[in-house]
Amino acid sequence: MEHDALLLTRLHELELDLQAIKAKLIKPKDPSPVDRYLRRPWNWVLKNWGFCVFVLGLCFAVWTYTRYGVGYFESQKSISLRRESSESYRHLGDKLMLYGEFKAAKDAYSRALKINDSNIEATRGLLQTEVLEPLEGQKYVIPEIMQARIDHLRDMMKTAEESGLSGFLGLRTKTIESESYLLDFFEGLLHQDKNESNQAKISYGKSFEKNPKFIYGYIAYAMLDYENHDYNSAITTLEAAKRQDPNSAYVLDILGACYMFKEEFQKAAYYFSESSRISATLSNSMELSEAKRYLMEADDARQLDEAIIEQISETRNEKERFLENDLLFGFLPETKGKAAPNENQTMITLDEKKTGLYYALALDHALNEEFDKADESFTEAARLDPGKKYDRYVRNRIVSLEHLSIKELPTATQTWMNKKVLLLSSPK
Repeated sequence: MEHDALLLTRLHELELDLQAIKAKLIKPKDPSPVDRYLRRPWNWVLKNWGFCVFVLGLCFAVWTYTRYGVGYFESQKSISLRRESSESYRHLGDKLMLYGEFKAAKDAYSRALKINDSNIEATRGLLQTEVLEPLEGQKYVIPEIMQARIDHLRDMMKTAEESGLSGFLGLRTKTIESESYLLDFFEGLLHQDKNESNQAKISYGKSFEKNPKFIYGYIAYAMLDYENHDYNSAITTLEAAKRQDPNSAYVLDILGACYMFKEEFQKAAYYFSESSRISATLSNSMELSEAKRYLMEADDARQLDEAIIEQISETRNEKERFLENDLLFGFLPETKGKAAPNENQTMITLDEKKTGLYYALALDHALNEEFDKADESFTEAARLDPGKKYDRYVRNRIVSLEHLSIKELPTATQTWMNKKVLLLSSPK
């Protein structure tokens, strides 16, 4: 038994020795260059093909971006930027609509559609701007055509309101209603054209109730009261508009006109001054000088009128922004506490505007008792008005100034004005 154990031990030792000898005799071969530099890397690439493609694409994207400034998702970025650019113009059109700048809004909507012809909001906005356009060859819009366009747009909005899941659930009703404020405004214009003032006011009221930012709706509503000499109501509406946009020169200008007719000349001068500060026009500049005359600030009025005359004398183009709009001035009360005559004076051409300015300058000089200069300006105004179109208007301004100015006029000034009133009252 002991002999067998020794034999087993010896065999185990021999086995270990054989394994050691075998390990020394069999050495692993060094890999060939082909295996090391070609076959092994290729096998690794095949095993990790997805990762390699990702790294290759990432490297290519980095190279194109650094070399050409082109991003990997350039096409998607281009689509996004095109939509954003189109929306920017569309929002500009919407903003212009709020101020009644329909021609400028049409241009903005057209640009939006040129960039992205699938912008449905811009398409709807463009259609709304075309409601006020006359047919080709026509000078004025035909009411029946305008009504047909309004009805068509309402049908379009109703269809949009009922379309899709949101329409089925009634979620778009409020949105569509708020978008229809312009159609209410256009219907107001139609009623006003037919001398239906009450219906026009209702439509204008709906327009800014649906969209409180719609400044032009407030203005149209207030102008109906203004024309009916209900200045307190007009001021209430315009103050609401001013709360929405304190920097609307048009709103401030009409507020000044309301206070002129209420014989509150200090407030009138303030609003005309603010309007002119924001956007100077011939209208608010002339109105400011007029308010200054009633406040007996003749020097300020003269400086304003002389500056305006000098400015328009250098302007040959009647489309200059300062001059381009037609002017409409109401007749002022001729006696304290009395209603104003229901008349208006228009100034359309450049000569007509100069006529009004020279008459105003004559009054400025008369208040300062500079009667030679006053006669000179008065004569120049009469030369520009051979048909005596402005006689009634100028007479109104002289009589009104005599009775409503906050201080008593100098005796010599009153005498000069009385002579001019007699001259203007004489038969043509």
